[in-house]
Amino acid sequence: MKRDRNLKQHPFYKKFLTIEMPRKDFALFGSAMMYIKNIVEDMHDLDIVARGKAWKKALQKGRQETAMAGDKKVTFFNSDIEIFQNWFGSKFPGMFDTNELIDNAETIDGIKVIDLPEVLRWLEKLDVEKYQKRAKLVGEYLRNTST
Repeated sequence: MKRDRNLKQHPFYKKFLTIEMPRKDFALFGSAMMYIKNIVEDMHDLDIVARGKAWKKALQKGRQETAMAGDKKVTFFNSDIEIFQNWFGSKFPGMFDTNELIDNAETIDGIKVIDLPEVLRWLEKLDVEKYQKRAKLVGEYLRNTST
């Protein structure tokens, strides 16, 4: 099995650091953990779920938009960085609690990252081929590493 990647070396993460958000109020979601664990080759953006002071800072510094699922998001660097207050809350009400996601996130090198079982739970809900393929890869990874 390949060694974990260091997310801190990725250009998106380096860009994200310039926003200077309080670490206790955000966690990386989406493909971040899949990238760290070598499940995907790269990320097309960096998705972050934020609360409190981190969300307020995002609103002050970034461009507010409406996400694909209907939730508010704030984007930076031509959407290389996307920060969400609610993770798919409009599409799947009650499925993801921002506080629980952040509080229960795994800490890797000082960075909170949503764990693979949560990522899989999200991917399995999406009826998009790309996400279904990723769900299969994450499921296989979890089965192969659970022994």
